[in-house]
Amino acid sequence: MQSHSDNFIGKAALKSDQAVLTFLLIPFGFTGKMKLLIIEPEAGGHHFLPYLQYFSKAAQAQDISILLMTSASAAAHPAMALLQNSLVKPIEICLMPEVPGIKSGGTMALFARQRLAYQAVEIGFSKIPKQAQPEHIIMMCMDGFDRWFALFGSPFGSITYSGLYIGVKFHLHALAIAPAGRLAAIHQWLFRRFVLQKKLYAAATIDESLLEFYKAQPGILKKLRFVPDPGEVALIESQSAARIGLEIPLDKFVVLMYGGISLRKNITGLLEAAAATPAAFVILAGRMDEEAQQICQSSAHGNQLRAENRLLCFNQFIEPALESTLFSASDCVWLCYASDFYGQSAVLAQAASAQKPILARSGGQIGFTCRKHELGICAAPDQPDEIQAALRQLIGDESLRERFIANAVKFATARSAKAFGNAMLALIPSKAAAIP
Repeated sequence: MQSHSDNFIGKAALKSDQAVLTFLLIPFGFTGKMKLLIIEPEAGGHHFLPYLQYFSKAAQAQDISILLMTSASAAAHPAMALLQNSLVKPIEICLMPEVPGIKSGGTMALFARQRLAYQAVEIGFSKIPKQAQPEHIIMMCMDGFDRWFALFGSPFGSITYSGLYIGVKFHLHALAIAPAGRLAAIHQWLFRRFVLQKKLYAAATIDESLLEFYKAQPGILKKLRFVPDPGEVALIESQSAARIGLEIPLDKFVVLMYGGISLRKNITGLLEAAAATPAAFVILAGRMDEEAQQICQSSAHGNQLRAENRLLCFNQFIEPALESTLFSASDCVWLCYASDFYGQSAVLAQAASAQKPILARSGGQIGFTCRKHELGICAAPDQPDEIQAALRQLIGDESLRERFIANAVKFATARSAKAFGNAMLALIPSKAAAIP
């Protein structure tokens, strides 16, 4: 296997993590009919737990032995214990070095991050014993590696692999979903170069529009797979019971902002709209970055809502039991994200699973999906009056909410844990033809 390690910047930063690789001495006990390596370096956001949980359950049901390559920080994350406890048999874990963050933005920072990520995977994979070499590899985070794979090839030698994309963007302008991005033509060329690599079995995406974009290019389309973004939320209590437990007034209209909270989720827009709408109550649930914390704790609208007992904050990782309570207590879910965010959100599928209408941003993939499936009301994220009008419409029109809920049921059925698990199994060559 060709190595590009010596050419990478940040090599010194990765050296400090070499000791972590001693964990690879964990005994590997492959007992199934097939050995599969899954690579997922991070435990943040909504993707780590449900994606791995649903896929791992589906794979174990097919008697596939799983080895998960991840970082030490992800292995120590609370989500990892939840994952292992949810499975019939805990999956084996091997560690790769942590990938140092690159704080500056732009295309050069993207390539720098991917170069470090590629090196981390290369190092981790090289430490896997020969007897534990997999028959196929699934990259759960292809967005963080694909440009470097396109330029330098796979670090996995002769082993085939598939990758799952979460946020491809270069095609959105052509479909009138987002404005033209910087260097979109270059990213499109790199994507094509990556997809056409011989050792890549399939490139999967949670974005329906990417397959639409390539429908006239059969050479690429034949390698693309749509994987429905899963979002199962088990509601185990009534709305009134959930609100009583959370000490939320029963007569308020509860808007939930869920998941990792940053300016990207337009926290300012939500707090301003709610402050101007006396019937509204806001729940902020998920780890907040420093800017979001400051807005929550110090902004005039946040202070007003807090003084009026109309704001509840959970600045923490949300475990399934609390997740269920929060969605049960809510009337709608906030997806009116910032105007410069054009991607999809896993929270959309969760809202549909919980049968909650959404207040979505117009434009971008969220707006595209909301309008296509009629899941809620869209508003321009930088227009406070429009957001407030949308919120008042949701509060005042029960029949409209019921229509959105009926559509959410249909949407969620196609994005169940089973649907996701089967779609992921289809990324394995020996299983693709046998998926029910």
